[in-house]
Amino acid sequence: QGNLKEGQSVAVFGCGGLGLSCIMLAAARTARIIVAVDVSIEALEKAKSLGATHTVQVQSKQSSKQIAEGVVQMMILPGLGGAGDDDDGVDLTLDAAGFATTSEAAVYA
Repeated sequence: QGNLKEGQSVAVFGCGGLGLSCIMLAAARTARIIVAVDVSIEALEKAKSLGATHTVQVQSKQSSKQIAEGVVQMMILPGLGGAGDDDDGVDLTLDAAGFATTSEAAVYA
């Protein structure tokens, strides 16, 4: 269970209907950073228009650890760290795609 608090960061894996709804809810909850993760550039563009602050385009052949590493590496850029000082990923992850790879990536991110 996650409870996104104001100012926290969230990564949403999958930007279909469910993922886009999650992005809109995160924006309404005033998340500081909302990362949309998807294979489709069109889906990522839609996510940006609905409140995502950052996007990560992945390739379908990437492993779950590679996908998660892309999110974590983006989060350690100056000024983008999570709620703590450890800068080791996002505060909350949501798997809106439902694939084994995205579920695992959400755990590692």
